Order: sequence, then structure tokens, then C-alpha cells
Amino acid sequence: MNPDSLVFADPSGVAWEAAGVVVEAGRRALAERGRFALALSPAFVTPAVLEALAATAARAPAVRAAMHVFVADTVFDAARYGAAALAHRLAAALALAPHQLHFRPAAAREPVRAAAEYELELEAFFALRAAELPRFDLAALSLDCAGRIAGLAAGGAALGELTRLAVADFLPAHGARVVTLTAPVLAAAREIVLRAASPGARRVAEQLRACRVQPDRCRPHVLARTAGAVRFLIELDAAAQPAAAVG
Repeated sequence: MNPDSLVFADPSGVAWEAAGVVVEAGRRALAERGRFALALSPAFVTPAVLEALAATAARAPAVRAAMHVFVADTVFDAARYGAAALAHRLAAALALAPHQLHFRPAAAREPVRAAAEYELELEAFFALRAAELPRFDLAALSLDCAGRIAGLAAGGAALGELTRLAVADFLPAHGARVVTLTAPVLAAAREIVLRAASPGARRVAEQLRACRVQPDRCRPHVLARTAGAVRFLIELDAAAQPAAAVG
């Protein structure tokens, strides 16, 4: 197994490793830049991950105080509208103040407008100049068996977006519109950690590592040209399942 992959026998192992990755990235960011910008997918934050993160962050109060959490993707399906709930769970578990939670698209009901508003929030927080990308200290994302990361999925328009920071897209497999950070934004992160806990996820992770080695031979994907460190956290049950192709 390559050194950027760790396989765990149960969700608890993944949860504690994920929490450790987040807090260590926060320590580095705090020392180097004085704040910690985290892009977080709701699918990354299982109850076990949240419990482990709360316990680990409690031992690093300076990191917790410097943390700014941005949602990496938001599903706009009313039946599975999770970003606002994630904000509440994080605030309760980590004792984060409202200004540390950047979930503006979760407050909107129209995804195209929400994406545009989210871009303005990103530009303001990172003080971006024209054509400049935000650089998150860590992007904590979930990987599924189809290669979907955040709201970037095979066949979706968002996967090929090169100039926007955040876009609205429709995911046929989920029957829902999403707002997602784009591939250039996620690829610019200083570090990416991917939690793989679905059938075929291990094979997908192997294919995505190949994308990083030979990006010109890989179909467009967020990991194809990222310059930052990438780490895969794979649950053993998921790793044992059959594979699916990456889009």
C-alpha cells in the first residue's frame, strides 16, 4: 500500500485518524498563517468522525479558535438538506462561533444564486485578486465508488469547470442540485484527505493515485493536478468490495 493510503478495520479507526489529520493541519496552519481554513464535505463528518474530532480538538484549543470551516458541497434536495444541520452539529461539538462557520449556500433556496453568493464570501475571506484561487489549509472530503468528490461527479458540468470558485450542478444519481467548490479550488488546497467508505472505494483510490502520477492520461478530476499532499483513509469493509470506474 502506498504511504498516502491507510486502511482501517472499522469506522472508529478512520474517525480517529481523520480527527488527527484535521488537528495537525490546523496546528501547521496556525503556526504559518495564524488561521486555519478547512473545506469540509458533510459526507466526511460521520457521527464517529465528529465525536473523535471534538475530543481531539478539545486538546488543541488554539486550533479550534483559529478554525474557519467552509462547506465543500451542499445538496439542495429538501429531503437531504444537510449543510445547515452540519453547521449546527459542528457548532455544538466543537464550540465554534458563528463567524467560524461559512455555510452561506445552506441559507439559500436557489442553488445558482447560492453559488454566486458563496463565491463572494470566498473572495472576501481570502482577499482574492482577479483570477486568484483560495488556498484551503485542508480539504476533508468523501470519496465514493463512482469517484465522486464533494459535488464533482462523472457527467456533471461542475467537474470540468475551470474559472469559477463555486457552481451549482445537478447530480442524476442523487436526483438533486448541489452547490460545490470547483476542482481548481479543491486542487489548490495545501492538503486533501479523502474518507473512502463505500463499495469499490479502494479501487477508486488506486485509480486516482494513478491520476496524480500521470495527470495528462487521466480524465478530468480534482486530484489529477493537485500539488498538495493527498491522503486516503479507507475502511476495510469498503476496501473489500468490487470496484467501479472513475469518471
